[in-house]
Amino acid sequence: MIKKVLVGFLATVGAISIVGLAGYVVLRKLAPALDPPTSHSFTSPKGKYKAVLLTYAGGGGISPYCQNKVLVIPTSLNEHQAALTPNRHRSGEGKYEVYSAPCDLFQDHNNSPKLEWTADDALEITFSINSTALFTHEVRLRKLDDSKQVNVRYIVEYAPIRGR
Repeated sequence: MIKKVLVGFLATVGAISIVGLAGYVVLRKLAPALDPPTSHSFTSPKGKYKAVLLTYAGGGGISPYCQNKVLVIPTSLNEHQAALTPNRHRSGEGKYEVYSAPCDLFQDHNNSPKLEWTADDALEITFSINSTALFTHEVRLRKLDDSKQVNVRYIVEYAPIRGR
């Protein structure tokens, strides 16, 4: 009798775990479509390219998420269309994506990253890794855009945030 109850209990826990994991995977894949990102664009000095900062955030108190991505695209290309174009060489990455990292703050509590065009074919991205003091995070960087015409330079800042 106890063996039947124990097997039934473990089977129920296993089934709930599998359904929960499947729901988590599906919701992570659908999150960008369900909750469109906020975006800010920065046009290069001569207006040929633009850097687009996308912030995907949501999830509420139970499972919050926040991810920043920077795309470098020709000014003639639609930002939304560019954000949805996958990279055929790397799964899970956008074609025009040059930077991807979880949201973070600089020591002065401003949002990371900061984007600055230093020339029409040179973009500088300064980003913070302050939150890595507590948890490890995956950061993806590319030094050239998809067209291989724009060089991307990265500056990493780390300074513990006081009061955290």
